[in-house]
Amino acid sequence: MQKTFANYYDKAMAPLEKRYIHRWRKNLLAKTTGTVLEIGFGSTGINFPIYETCDKVIAIEPNPYMLEKAKHRTHQTSVPIDLVESIAEQLPIADDSVDTIAMTLVLCSVMIWSQCCKSANECLNRMGNFWC
Repeated sequence: MQKTFANYYDKAMAPLEKRYIHRWRKNLLAKTTGTVLEIGFGSTGINFPIYETCDKVIAIEPNPYMLEKAKHRTHQTSVPIDLVESIAEQLPIADDSVDTIAMTLVLCSVMIWSQCCKSANECLNRMGNFWC
């Protein structure tokens, strides 16, 4: 199932992405600073080229097929991007270690969204931003 989802998600989303979503992503992610934790980057790492104002991105994705497909995008930005295979409900990130959390179009695929948000909040430093 994970491999099938990875193969078809981008094709299914392309018309919406082009017409509506890309502009929203750009406006949202223009606010990122410091170390960014992106939860659920998907098969294209579509947000990676948008990150310009931060120092580093730690990108979490539970689907190994999507993670593999997105590797090529890590070279399309000047910001270092670390890809990590993990579920959103149990993030392998130290408490208070990120400045910004970014989640775009991901909560619909998270099994326990309240646990995802709790886990993400623990990673966020006290003065950080949570963009969703």
